[in-house]
Amino acid sequence: VALNKFDGLAGMTCCDLSNTIWAFAVVGVHHDRLFDALEKQVILRINRALSGTRSSAAFKGQELANCIWASASVNRRNPDLLDAVSVYAKQMVTGSDGKVTAQSIHDYFLQQELGNLAWACAVMDYYPPDLMHIIFQGIVGVGPEQNLKYMSQFLERGLQPQVTMSLLYAQAGMMLNGIDYGLTLPDDFWGGWFPVTDFDQDGTGDLKLTTSKVQSGVSDALRRIGFDHVEEHVIPFSENDDISPKVLSLDIAVPERKIGIEVDGPSHFVHNMKNWEPQSRPNPNAKKQTQQKQDPTEYVFEWSYEDQDMNGSTALKDRLLEKMGWTIVHIPFWVWMEMSHSPSDQEKYCRELVANL
Repeated sequence: VALNKFDGLAGMTCCDLSNTIWAFAVVGVHHDRLFDALEKQVILRINRALSGTRSSAAFKGQELANCIWASASVNRRNPDLLDAVSVYAKQMVTGSDGKVTAQSIHDYFLQQELGNLAWACAVMDYYPPDLMHIIFQGIVGVGPEQNLKYMSQFLERGLQPQVTMSLLYAQAGMMLNGIDYGLTLPDDFWGGWFPVTDFDQDGTGDLKLTTSKVQSGVSDALRRIGFDHVEEHVIPFSENDDISPKVLSLDIAVPERKIGIEVDGPSHFVHNMKNWEPQSRPNPNAKKQTQQKQDPTEYVFEWSYEDQDMNGSTALKDRLLEKMGWTIVHIPFWVWMEMSHSPSDQEKYCRELVANL
């Protein structure tokens, strides 16, 4: 795809569109104009399929889920896209008898695809009612179908941890927005449908947390200036929630003041190509970054902090915590690395950071 022209998108199949937008998201690259054009093309194909003007424009469940997941991954928020997907998905999962059942949903979507849709809705902070009903009904059932024995036939290899976590994020997002569609987890979900220990490997039911070298350096500097805090603080979605696993955590926190400091490494960002043009001159602030997998070198690209944007996962976590009353500040890894050999600069930076908290 030529990134300065998008005329060729109209000739691409639905699979081609899905694979293209998915590929950019997987490698963490966001090109605004390309994503705009791809999303518009997805909506156009959906509208054509709904009107019956082009039967060949139909998306498969995986293709549809991949498109939405990709947009959310690079932290795009497009309610029009979700609305179109909701209407289209409702039509695709409605059986010949006019009813939507767990069976008819799984004739179109797999469990992982429903999980990706749930996660994307949470990232975009937009919850179309029909789409949310499809997601919940397809994963845990609704009404008489909300029965583990019945739903097990549709949940290949049981409920997957990633799908469960995505469902939790969507449920928390709706709750924090005051949205009530009457969609709930089964009473015996934790320990029955899904053992909390499946989230970890040590049987505690909590997140397995790791501390980076950069995070440790920030914590040490904060202690040197007398800023009391804890590291790796885990947070339930609700103060009254003592059952479900804790799937939110903060690198550094002052719990009693609801202050969180996140030390963001490379995995928290996507590379935004908004300033890229064909045959453009190299960014003078760019650094050569080499990705190696043993040998030989797989690829080399120019990296600049000026082109880094927060990705969907990080934005989702931020949004949920802020709605829960937390104040969150971020320290990008490149900022701290510039001060790696100067404790005095680190302390000055930390004093300025916490001064307004």
